Amino acid sequence: MINNRVAFMSAIALAVLSLFLAGSSEASLNTGDYEPDDVTRLDPSAGVAFHVVLNANGDNDEGLVSIVAKFGDPDGSWTYEIGLVCDEATVTDCSGSGDDLDGTWQTPDTLIAGDTVSAPGDEVIFYNFIAEMDSGSTYEWRPLTVTTNPAVTVNTLPELTDDVSVTGDDMPYSTRNVAITYTDADDHDGVLSAQVCEDSDPTSCETSFSLAKEAGGDNTAGAVYSADFQTAF
Repeated sequence: MINNRVAFMSAIALAVLSLFLAGSSEASLNTGDYEPDDVTRLDPSAGVAFHVVLNANGDNDEGLVSIVAKFGDPDGSWTYEIGLVCDEATVTDCSGSGDDLDGTWQTPDTLIAGDTVSAPGDEVIFYNFIAEMDSGSTYEWRPLTVTTNPAVTVNTLPELTDDVSVTGDDMPYSTRNVAITYTDADDHDGVLSAQVCEDSDPTSCETSFSLAKEAGGDNTAGAVYSADFQTAF
């Protein structure tokens, strides 16, 4: 009889414990990511998107006070945050509570790469997602001091010189060289092209051609891009 009573009480205890665990199911932020995810350098004016999946506590029917993407320096000297908007294709009710909030939340379309660092140049983007719930819980994804992998750097924009150097024989069908110099504070490769025209009439222009980088640049001299072309005039 005693053994049966012990077994019965143990079963009740396990049932109560199961209900307790089910009633406090853990909510979280998961699968944080960014786009474009196939580049490691961005111009400051380029659009970027960051998104994360929210799993709210449906048992507590908790509501959302705020959910943001936060950017900053590792030393905490600069921070910037922007509110996320819900993806209506995955979130049942953006103003709801509990499980209705589950789904993808993302930065608005207005976010650009320059917003994510204190100053464009050689800075790497550090980001974090934070959700504050009316239940008093705070969920985070990716600590602020952890960099993206691979690291994403926000560039400065190159500055072109006013003059383009064209050298070589002026005779028709002769080979000539065009060179363009620009100052690039990041000292990284660019993509430049040129087009040759007989006069100001656009219909006389030949097909544009790419210029290749000939010398590494620095903040003073910049980088030189040039290519040979053959005149047909």
